[in-house]
Amino acid sequence: MDGGDDTDYKSLPLEERLQHKVWKVRLEAYEEVNSMFQNSSSEDDECFGRFLKSPDLLKKMVMDSNVVAQEAGINAICSFVEFGGSNACIKTRSQVISAIAEKGLASTRAGTKQKSINALLWYIELDSPHPVIESLLPALSAKLPKLVAGVVAALNEIYSNFGCKVCSPKLVLDVIPQLFAHADKNVRAETTNLSITLRSYMGNVFDTIIFEKLKPIQQKDLAKAFDKIEGTPTPKRLLRSHQVQIAEIRTGSDDVSMVDVQEQSSDQLDAFDLVDPVDVLSKIPSDFKLRIESPKWKDRVEVLEETLNEFKHPKLKNDDYMDLIRILSKCLKDANIQVVTLASKIIERLGNGLQQDFHRYVLILISPLLERTKEKKQSVLDAISAALDVCFKFSSLSELLEPTLQYMSHKTPQIRIESSKFLIRCLKQTETVPKKQEVDSIMQISLRLMSDSLAPIRDLACEITATLMKIVGERQLRSYLEGIDSKKTKKIDEYLSSCEVKAIGTKQKSAAAPLQKVSVPTTFHKNGLLDSAMTAGQGRSTTPNLSQISEPSLTSRKLASTSTTIPSKRGPSSPLKSSTGTGKMNLTSRTLKPTSSQSLSRAQYTTPSLNSSERELLESLKAEKLEWSQKRKELQCQLDTKTEEVARLNKKLDEQQVRLTEATMAVKSKDIQISRLHSDLDQSESKIRELQYQLQQALSEKVTVKEEPNDNLKSSLQKLETLDSKSDLNRRISDLSIHNGIEKENYVGFNTGGTTSTRSKFSSGLYDVDSNDDSWRKAAEVTNQLKARIEMMKSKSRTFNQL
Repeated sequence: MDGGDDTDYKSLPLEERLQHKVWKVRLEAYEEVNSMFQNSSSEDDECFGRFLKSPDLLKKMVMDSNVVAQEAGINAICSFVEFGGSNACIKTRSQVISAIAEKGLASTRAGTKQKSINALLWYIELDSPHPVIESLLPALSAKLPKLVAGVVAALNEIYSNFGCKVCSPKLVLDVIPQLFAHADKNVRAETTNLSITLRSYMGNVFDTIIFEKLKPIQQKDLAKAFDKIEGTPTPKRLLRSHQVQIAEIRTGSDDVSMVDVQEQSSDQLDAFDLVDPVDVLSKIPSDFKLRIESPKWKDRVEVLEETLNEFKHPKLKNDDYMDLIRILSKCLKDANIQVVTLASKIIERLGNGLQQDFHRYVLILISPLLERTKEKKQSVLDAISAALDVCFKFSSLSELLEPTLQYMSHKTPQIRIESSKFLIRCLKQTETVPKKQEVDSIMQISLRLMSDSLAPIRDLACEITATLMKIVGERQLRSYLEGIDSKKTKKIDEYLSSCEVKAIGTKQKSAAAPLQKVSVPTTFHKNGLLDSAMTAGQGRSTTPNLSQISEPSLTSRKLASTSTTIPSKRGPSSPLKSSTGTGKMNLTSRTLKPTSSQSLSRAQYTTPSLNSSERELLESLKAEKLEWSQKRKELQCQLDTKTEEVARLNKKLDEQQVRLTEATMAVKSKDIQISRLHSDLDQSESKIRELQYQLQQALSEKVTVKEEPNDNLKSSLQKLETLDSKSDLNRRISDLSIHNGIEKENYVGFNTGGTTSTRSKFSSGLYDVDSNDDSWRKAAEVTNQLKARIEMMKSKSRTFNQL
């Protein structure tokens, strides 16, 4: 391309040259645009307007087919974003970032790749990091390994420059396990670098979220890489909005630096805020209730292990876990210690997964957990202690104090020991100072445990007293320790010196300031009335603090209080000698009332005549004093009112807690009654079935009995018919015989005469072939027997009908 051609190209409009088919023309146009951006007077310059109206020009610069022109185009985009401001970023972000991820980060030229990363950093600094990172994430699913590795390297640079507080790591934590499983080694290497960067900012939170999703060999390699991390890095760049805040702070104070602002604004990252909640109730085995009530302990352990694996997620969905909590509270009473251990671990994970939402289940679990601390196996105690600590973490000392003190007085020594240890942990971790009633209840139990027969319990009671003394101050507990011997007092002093607590009473905090100010007795100055009045006021207000400065330790005070009963050296006989002692232990023996000489000297200083200015000053001071005293009274009244209101609310809270406990116990009793009623119902149903079976048997026997007499009657009737047929046969034979022919004629003759004797004889069968036959006698006997049996059967049937 000669010089004439260059002149022709330069004469073309800028937009046409930006899209020219000759790459050198496009290159010159890109360089020209870059110089225009850098030399612009403001963000509203005309050179930015062309690209704001048509952002596709910037996208074509990134997508240039020539690598040299592409690098120049991306460099021009960096200048466009840097000098164009946030408006240029917002309007061109959607078109440019996706193009940079596709072409710029996948380039083989190191300069193009670095300029692409710089452009992304400018987009984040001038706008917001979340849209930029979200635009880069789809490129991680690309099939080209070179592109995926370039995007991961860009994400590493973003988090290295801005830190995890500005750029939330939640956006990329879900894709890191997938990137570690990528087939390309370069992608895995870049993912390792990104993990190291995130771990340096997040700490152990990164391990909690990521390690469970990786293979053991990957966990081992990452752990070795994490050991090389030294401290928490400082972000290299800040957002433009943060830079404005720092500039405003610097104008107000010259001592504030950028690092100080970052340290003040940075908070510890929590894994709970970086992950999404998981619904674990739907993943619990469907036959959980059936298997947890199995008489075989292996079945109960197996279902609890399956449930424990489902509760491994750091954040759980806020759902109704009341049925599960009740089952776990019953499992804590199981005879098998493996069941108890697994139930305690599930409670711990449930509390950590719900956090503040776990508060409503604490009162149901605290008593079964404390009751089960009777186990002496350390692994079981560790699981129960962890569950107890979770219960306190998401509740308060006031809620757990009553059941804890109750189990500190338990008859089992092991329960007393573990309950005392739990109270010590609660006192050390609580951030609120216990109330006066709570202090009183704690000290009463502690004093009782100091006289326990077991040495570990006595030591724990001393530690409880020392921990409480560290919180509320030594003065408030002085009245409780009057009757304690020196050995226990010494033990309390040892625990007090090594104890560390989070909550310190307000009076104890403010006690150090006046102690440092007062170092000499009060004296009067002769410079004027104002100085003397101020000094006198200081003397009156700080005289009691002299005893605080010279106040000995608890042991020495105890020894001093008991020295009156022990014989010692004879004191001075002269009153003058006893009054001239200046030891520090004798400071409190001096009278606090001013002597006559002091009052005279004070009167001498106040008697001189006052001029008008001093008198006006005195009057103003008196008015100020009166005003402040009135305000003090008003504030004191308000404080008393608020104190009464707080006490009233605390009383109501205690009543509600008592009602809640009673309601919980009532629900438990109702559950027991329901189970008993179910068992009674089952027994009643079985008894009804038995009675029905017996009734059916009785009815079947009755039918059999009724059928039996009918059969007998039929047989008797058949016999009678047989006898009748026999008699009829005999009658017919007698009629045919020659020997009886005359009798037949006589029979006819008599018949005409109207007599019925012969007919009755024939009909009754008296005429027989054999006159010696006794068949009639037998027939009469059979008939009588049948009648008797029929009567007997009728009586039996009437008896069964009555039954």
